Amino acid sequence: NFLESLDRNLKSQTPANYQVINKQPRTLNFIFGPVTFRRLYYQAGTKKREFYLDQQLKIKPRRRLSPHYLMMMAKIAQT
Repeated sequence: NFLESLDRNLKSQTPANYQVINKQPRTLNFIFGPVTFRRLYYQAGTKKREFYLDQQLKIKPRRRLSPHYLMMMAKIAQT
């Protein structure tokens, strides 16, 4: 619920040329387990399409692990 409400709040901060196309689900694995949420899919102009939530949270496309989870795994691997 938190990520979906954050996405709704970010909608007011999107550039004026962003139009919502639809909502699409995404599952990310966090340290505490997987989380599935739906986020808004935007189109800017004629070709550019993106998930503004993913951009703001720095979540890379087609990745299943949260950035914090990746950082923790890297720290563990160093020991």
